[in-house]
Amino acid sequence: MAPQDRNIAQSASRTVVLLAGIATAAWCLLAPLAGAELAPPVNLTKPKISGVAEAGIKLRASRGTWSNSPTSYAHSWRRCNATGGSCVGIAGATRSTYLLGNIDIGRTLRVIVTAYNAAGHASATSAPTKVVKASTTVHHLEYVFNDGPVEVYDIDHPFKLLETFSLPGTTRGVRGVAVSPSTDMMFVSFGGDGGGNGNGSVLAYNLLTKQVVWSVNLNSGIDSGAVSNDGKLLYMPCGELCSTGTWNVMDTSNGAVVGTIVP
Repeated sequence: MAPQDRNIAQSASRTVVLLAGIATAAWCLLAPLAGAELAPPVNLTKPKISGVAEAGIKLRASRGTWSNSPTSYAHSWRRCNATGGSCVGIAGATRSTYLLGNIDIGRTLRVIVTAYNAAGHASATSAPTKVVKASTTVHHLEYVFNDGPVEVYDIDHPFKLLETFSLPGTTRGVRGVAVSPSTDMMFVSFGGDGGGNGNGSVLAYNLLTKQVVWSVNLNSGIDSGAVSNDGKLLYMPCGELCSTGTWNVMDTSNGAVVGTIVP
């Protein structure tokens, strides 16, 4: 074999050996990965809550950090005592943010973050916030009801119109409004006031979150009601044309009638 041909053959041999070595190394690296199974998420650092612990302030929760590549997350806010214990889930509080209300004053909050992937899920709980304080900012607002649209005026700034919104069903005629400052809730009675005018309805509206919490139709008329000092009960008369004079006692958390008062 000529020297030139011999050099070419040796070079080709070394190339084949080198490529074979690379392929073997790559297989050795990939083989363990191919056999590995996906595991559920594992929490590495706890979720954290940021924001001032004051009524009217919005808190924000971080997810924390996780291993095993979570594909989605869920949040659940909990209201706790002043030391961060005896926590109870807050209905509907499932976003990464939470708006503090008067009901949270004197309490602390935690958030549970649950991470999901195809193999399963795991949860982690944040440390508690500081004890929530009352708001240091005072706003004076007036709500004007027009049997459908509601106008909100800023009394501190020459009755400046701030917003207009609608409440479902109130085009039937608003009969009364009651407000619970301790829970930031407003209760609107609308519809018939008994007798020939038919039955009425009541809805609960959160003044901070600006959402209707519940709306119920009663088997009686309605009129202007009153709220207990603690904001837990709503007393609703059966209406001007009601012959019995009965008052319904309603649970303000869900609108259920829990009792009656008969004169």
